[in-house]
Amino acid sequence: MLPGWGSCRRCRPVPPTVGTSSRIRLGRDSYVRVAVKGYSVDPAVIGRFVDVHAGLDRVVVTCVGMEVGSHQRSWDRWQTITDATHVAKAALMREKFGATHRLDEWAARRCGKYRDSAALN
Repeated sequence: MLPGWGSCRRCRPVPPTVGTSSRIRLGRDSYVRVAVKGYSVDPAVIGRFVDVHAGLDRVVVTCVGMEVGSHQRSWDRWQTITDATHVAKAALMREKFGATHRLDEWAARRCGKYRDSAALN
């Protein structure tokens, strides 16, 4: 035995790190890409930084420590994995945005502050 190696008998083996982790800013489509596959994320965190952890069996997305997406990992290529709750929430957010935008437009017309782009040509 080599000198100084006697203490290594007490060391326990460390399991290897499996999977990948990254931090990205979530785009407007609210999907993260892992190995040419798209995984849906809660659209409430669009534009924020999210942490993506892809293990052998799951892809988990967190924002400020809160889980905003979790999917079973797919090993097929070029797939899009979508959670139905993410789709429903995105539709609700689009509907609210459209209603707010239409209300702002209506108020601007009532006050005479709205210019029609066709009238400018």
